[in-house]
Amino acid sequence: MEMHFGLWEMQAWDDIPREALDAWAADPLGFVPPGGESVSALQARVLDFLAQHQHLPALTLVTHGGVIKLLAGLAAGEPTSVWQARKFDYGVLLPLQIGPLWHNAGHD
Repeated sequence: MEMHFGLWEMQAWDDIPREALDAWAADPLGFVPPGGESVSALQARVLDFLAQHQHLPALTLVTHGGVIKLLAGLAAGEPTSVWQARKFDYGVLLPLQIGPLWHNAGHD
């Protein structure tokens, strides 16, 4: 599941107050859109999912961009500031080997 943007869901960026977008940009890990979740909460949720499925030899996920960025960043050992800037095309197939890296996440 992608990051929950709360009241920002399905809104055009131009319809969100500039001050709110600036607050998000100033604290991308901790800012919580009204009724939504922070990037830190998304990361915790994805890491929890991985921990629950670590016993599987392989896993195929179909997901949204935020989760793909996070997983690619974990696999590469990147800090949050780097993986958040990653860009992927729609419909990309991205083979990753994550292994036990989720235990080291949050290393900014």
